[in-house]
Amino acid sequence: MKLRKVSTAKMTETEWLEARKRTIGGSEAAAIVGLDRYSTAYTVWHKKKGFVEETATSLPAEFGHYAEEFVAQLFEREADKKVRKENAIIYNSDYPFAHANIDRKIVGENAGLECKTTSALNLKRFKGGEYPARYYVQCMHYMMVCGFERMYLACLIGNSQFKVFTIERDDAEIEALAAAEKEFFDTLQGDTPPFITAADCDTETLSEVYNEPNGEAIQLDLDEAFKQLEESKQLKKEVEETIKLIENTIKAALGNNERGTTDNYRCSWTSYERRSYDTERLFAEHPEIDREAYTKITTSRTFRFSKIPKEDE
Repeated sequence: MKLRKVSTAKMTETEWLEARKRTIGGSEAAAIVGLDRYSTAYTVWHKKKGFVEETATSLPAEFGHYAEEFVAQLFEREADKKVRKENAIIYNSDYPFAHANIDRKIVGENAGLECKTTSALNLKRFKGGEYPARYYVQCMHYMMVCGFERMYLACLIGNSQFKVFTIERDDAEIEALAAAEKEFFDTLQGDTPPFITAADCDTETLSEVYNEPNGEAIQLDLDEAFKQLEESKQLKKEVEETIKLIENTIKAALGNNERGTTDNYRCSWTSYERRSYDTERLFAEHPEIDREAYTKITTSRTFRFSKIPKEDE
């Protein structure tokens, strides 16, 4: 095992993002093995190939970077350990398809620290000593690349709770992760992406990659897929009707009461106000207002399908 470090001290964001495209990073590992609810192998593939724009300046990412030092300081106080920054992209000769950008190195210990900030809405994911699976995969990736014996995971949850987890090295897990990452990396050398999923990010990826419709029609060898789609939509309609019938039955039983309970369930049927603006009336009563100045145009592609009628024989 030979480690190589490339300094990021003078890298621009564009240079850093370009360097990340060449190999697989810790934040992408969970998506590749199907354990990231925010991303998938299909979406990561398109970002790596440059078909989808990648940016590190989202608001959550900016806040996480800003709060990283504070989380590291909390860890030092909580764990009674010292940490230092590692301003470098780390490569390992045993895993040429991967790289690591660790938050901190533990002083005097063959270990690293991953700092996380997350919403209070995710608190339930930390109950019972647990934490999100994607954090675990990310830490295993860093142990794989850096040769660490363990990773510490420091999480600031909703600016109100702070938790520290110790994740020990598991060579069997690392071997399986390395195999999955190598398989994914090999697909990057070709033109065939991994299987698409039903995840929202894949839907967004499709819209971004295929955003220039050419007005032409092609023959599709997908009759079975359309048949499944047709049957699924009918099943969805039947399920939605069943749900509506059951809800209406319960509402009728509630009457004017706002809440109800059974031995095992509770429900509520409360009222609320929704305030909206009547723009048509606004423009009618104030014709001097320029509609175009307040018009927002967005472009998207709408998918529809229908069965082709069979001609009478």
